[in-house]
Amino acid sequence: MFVFIEWRAEVQNVQEISQIWKEIYCLIWLWSKSTIENKKTDATTIRHKNEDWAQITQKYNSNCQTGPRNQKQLHALYDILKKEI
Repeated sequence: MFVFIEWRAEVQNVQEISQIWKEIYCLIWLWSKSTIENKKTDATTIRHKNEDWAQITQKYNSNCQTGPRNQKQLHALYDILKKEI
C-alpha cells in the first residue's frame, strides 16, 4: 500500500496537518487490522502482531514528514484513536 499526499498551499494550521497524518496512519493501520486486533495471546500471534507493528512503523516513517516515530509511539496513537472512535 502506498500513500501519496498532495500538499496544498492553504494547509497552514498545525492541527490540520496533524489530522492529515492521523488519516495516513489509519490507512496504513487498516492494512493489518485483522492481526493487530486479534485477541489471542499465543506466541505465534504475538510474533505476527510485532511483525505487523514493525511494518506499520516502517510504512508510516517512509511517508511521514513530521519526523520518524517508533513502534511504541504509533501503538500509543493507535490506543488514542481507538478510544475516540
